[in-house]
Amino acid sequence: LVVWAYYVYGLDLLTASLSLLLISGGLFLAGTEGMKAMGLPAGFMLVLASPHPAVIVNQIVFPLQLVTARLAVWVLDAVGMTAIRVGDQIITGDHIFHVIETCSGMRAMETLVMTAVVYAEIFHRSRRRLVILLLLAPLIGFLVNQLRVLSMILNPLSGFAAVHTAQGVAMLVAGVLLLHGSDRVLCRLLPDER
Repeated sequence: LVVWAYYVYGLDLLTASLSLLLISGGLFLAGTEGMKAMGLPAGFMLVLASPHPAVIVNQIVFPLQLVTARLAVWVLDAVGMTAIRVGDQIITGDHIFHVIETCSGMRAMETLVMTAVVYAEIFHRSRRRLVILLLLAPLIGFLVNQLRVLSMILNPLSGFAAVHTAQGVAMLVAGVLLLHGSDRVLCRLLPDER
């Protein structure tokens, strides 16, 4: 697969190649137990780290952009700021903020779904808890993305790349902390059953 990926310039095949390499390496080094141990990272990479088909992404990203813009305007209006939404653009005073593809929240949702899988594996959560965390992760991702968009609209320095990046990192950390907080609540409400 590696040779073929480079031959046809299909670098997305490298993820599939690495996934197969992990499983076969685990089988070679430790038998079926090693193969089982490598199953999660291999599946994780194959499903979550592979590029998604553009047709599917476009059907998800643009509606997310519109919803993000609509909610941002609603929040700004609720706190007394005048904001107008035109498609995926938000106009406040003399500023125009464009909710581009990377502000749609899809990456935040994907990142928190991946985080939920890793979190559940590291802390040995039950399958039931993992499923609940996987259902909560996109919602938390959408929430932190919404906060990020609002912070970019309200912060006059957001145009600088360093500030923009720092806001993204801060919201990612906030998302992971919210995921952990959700798990703590679940620990009390639904004790783990192995």
